[in-house]
Amino acid sequence: MTPLQKHLIQASWKIITPLSCTLGTLFYYRLFDLAPHTRRLFGNDIKIQAEKFVLMLDIVVESLHEFDQLSHRLTALGQRHERLNISASDFRAVRKALLWTLETSLEENWSPELDKAWGMVYDELAGVMQSQLEIKVA
Repeated sequence: MTPLQKHLIQASWKIITPLSCTLGTLFYYRLFDLAPHTRRLFGNDIKIQAEKFVLMLDIVVESLHEFDQLSHRLTALGQRHERLNISASDFRAVRKALLWTLETSLEENWSPELDKAWGMVYDELAGVMQSQLEIKVA
């Protein structure tokens, strides 16, 4: 990831941080639309999971310059996902839901460059997590 891509991600995150209360919820509703079977993985109050999701994104954005330090946390997260029988198609649905949520939230501030940069970040995160799974994204 280039310094410009890191800057774009951090700048876009600052724009949508005030929306963090709804960002996570928007993400999960989109995910459940794309992959309805994932709804069973979460409790009745999606608000708690949505807050955890936004917190994780915040940590990722803050750690872009030290991405390797997230490896331990992502490995543990991948191990939890393995116990839940998360599939490669679930990772693809999460990617689509994340990019859609960011695009929807950023509106006219969204760009092809941001799409590529956020996609790269997600692919890196998912790659570390999937190293704990038997099924890899094709």
